[in-house]
Amino acid sequence: MFKTVHFVNYIPLIAYKLIITPIFWLYCIQETNIMTSTLTEKLSKFNATQKDVKGNGFGVLERNVEKLSRGNHEVKVKLIYDFTVDGAIAIDDGTVALREVGSSTAFILPNNCQITRSDKQIVTTFTSATDAALLSLGIASDDAKGIEAETAISTGTGWDLTAKIVAGIQTGTTATASEVTTAERNVIIQNGHASEVNTAGKLYLYITYVELN
Repeated sequence: MFKTVHFVNYIPLIAYKLIITPIFWLYCIQETNIMTSTLTEKLSKFNATQKDVKGNGFGVLERNVEKLSRGNHEVKVKLIYDFTVDGAIAIDDGTVALREVGSSTAFILPNNCQITRSDKQIVTTFTSATDAALLSLGIASDDAKGIEAETAISTGTGWDLTAKIVAGIQTGTTATASEVTTAERNVIIQNGHASEVNTAGKLYLYITYVELN
């Protein structure tokens, strides 16, 4: 004998399949979307923070890691001045703050530090109307012309294109170290001429500085 199967017996199962199961999966999808959105937001904030902290070139984050790994807090930075980006250096001791390579903002030395080594590389020859512009490199306020003394940019004075990296005043000894910064300071290029601004020029400045205890 065949057993009679009544459709009514399957109504609860059918209702569960048609109503409860879709609701459950909709809930799961909604929760997944919320979790994904939250994670995306946190990652976005983290990346933005890293961008702000890191900057470019060595970056603040790398410098902090390097400081922790070195007992003497020695930090190396590659800076740049580029006429095509930064513009001319104004007359009468006008200054332009150097940037860390890859950054659009001025590099800032921390308070209570000394530059112990400096090296310069000219990648585009500096020029002015008669090549009489008087340029120097230094630390704003504390040692304005202390990285490279003021000289005219005429041929043969160290402001012409060269593939070589040339040592500055700081050579790694205590005697040649810069003045100690008394606050956060920019590293600057300065023009001491009364009437001639530069019309071209690009350089890299490699500095090593030590934060004092």
